[in-house]
Amino acid sequence: MALKLKFENAEKIKYDVIFLKPHKRYKSIGLCDPPGCKKPKIWIDPKLKPKRELEVVIEECFHATCWDETEKRARKFAKELAKIIIETGWRKN
Repeated sequence: MALKLKFENAEKIKYDVIFLKPHKRYKSIGLCDPPGCKKPKIWIDPKLKPKRELEVVIEECFHATCWDETEKRARKFAKELAKIIIETGWRKN
């Protein structure tokens, strides 16, 4: 059974966060539906290593919140925030 969580963006749009690899046609380890979808979802590949998983979760939540930002900016933000979180002692159980 895939892990399912919830995420609410700044506009109060609620996303289901599903730890299930996105469909292979997307060639992606994380994917975020546009905020205009009826039931938006974020998919995260559950087989990622902890650091990469954290980066992808942050990146996809960033997309859900800042949909019009570029992929490059989302990845840079996610990588930097994950680095700070890890440096403060966070570890996945």
